[in-house]
Amino acid sequence: LLAQAVDAAAIKGGGSNEPSGILANGSVGVVAMGANGAAITVDTAADLIGLIDDANAFGSTGFLTNSKIKKAAMKLKDSQGLPFGMSEVFKQSPVIFSNQVPNNLTKGSGTNLSAILYGVWSDLVIAYWSSVDIVVNPYADSVAAKGGALIHAFLDADIAIRHPESFAVVKDAVA
Repeated sequence: LLAQAVDAAAIKGGGSNEPSGILANGSVGVVAMGANGAAITVDTAADLIGLIDDANAFGSTGFLTNSKIKKAAMKLKDSQGLPFGMSEVFKQSPVIFSNQVPNNLTKGSGTNLSAILYGVWSDLVIAYWSSVDIVVNPYADSVAAKGGALIHAFLDADIAIRHPESFAVVKDAVA
């Protein structure tokens, strides 16, 4: 669960009581799909790649999105009804699908919109300030009476984007 919390914070963390993630960083490039969001097209990935290229960012790049976008991408077809295929939709770039990427974003009247992230992932820094601390509390009322113990795990970490121009996102994809 701690690893999932760190992943979620790196992707969408909003600051305050958690680190700011890629989607919350106002300096990251954004490809807007439409006033209320819009379906992805075979050009969506090219637009994201173009933002990174225009910023002269370099390094190993790849896409990160969710299973709803995966499903929509697999359905994209050319004018003859033939599927483009995942490698063409994502322009032969690596792509990872994780349901840590939100599919409940809103824009205008659009709801349940998905995010797509593209970037130089080595420019995402996740810093751990200590190891995981495990504290056992055998005195917690809720479990002590049953002969159990309450276990707490603590992780002190932070997230930073070394170069915001190394990332581009879509925050309003209908999938």
